[in-house]
Amino acid sequence: MMVVGSFCSLVHGAATPLMLLVYGMMTNTFVEYEVEILELTDPNKTCINNTISWMNGSAVQRPDNTTIYCGVDIEAEMTNFALYYIGIGVGVLILSFFQITFWVSAAARQIQRIRKTYFRKIMRMEIGWFDCNSVGELNTRMSDDINKINNAIADQVSIFIERISTFIFGFMVGFIGGWKLTLVVIAVSPLLGLAAGLMAMAVARLTGRELKAYAKAGAVADEVLSSIRTVAAFGGEHKEAERYFIKCKNLFTSAFE
Repeated sequence: MMVVGSFCSLVHGAATPLMLLVYGMMTNTFVEYEVEILELTDPNKTCINNTISWMNGSAVQRPDNTTIYCGVDIEAEMTNFALYYIGIGVGVLILSFFQITFWVSAAARQIQRIRKTYFRKIMRMEIGWFDCNSVGELNTRMSDDINKINNAIADQVSIFIERISTFIFGFMVGFIGGWKLTLVVIAVSPLLGLAAGLMAMAVARLTGRELKAYAKAGAVADEVLSSIRTVAAFGGEHKEAERYFIKCKNLFTSAFE
């Protein structure tokens, strides 16, 4: 399922540069049609064999010694481009559906397997290990941490593959359409990659701290709620609430430590 989903992501990613390529072709058609109209406003010029020529039969040339084409059927050309866009849109709709469906289904299976393995490993621990690790913290990690994994490997992986495909095919289209400008973009690409890498490292570090803080806060909540009668008997509601608020406050302060 992941292989098929990855293939759909690759093709889906190539659709964006393809749409830009079609857009460029459509823009060139508009320009050629406008040039044709402007040139034919001169009574000394006419269209002969799809080439704008003088009345004496010699072809009209641009400053770069190229001829000017004419006879553009703008309605037929725009109809073709509309069909291209419809085809690309339908293809993207189908590919994106299978892309997300396969990866989300695969992620659900992986998460189910992780939960079973995690619970099986906990059950094999010695009694002394539970004295050093709060049950509430274990429950929080089983729910929050695994949900984080699910969010990371579900649709995010397919979107990442799609973006990589767009990046690669975009450069391919760029080299075909204008290699000089593409080389200029490649010159600054290492800086963009470095910035993205630093941001990813920072996000990973902050996410790890966030998960630890959530686990500690969840442990406090589970401890208090499981012994709420004892806490109420000794009037410790306010104290326990303050202790929980301090743990929650660490969610924000730990990110800047």
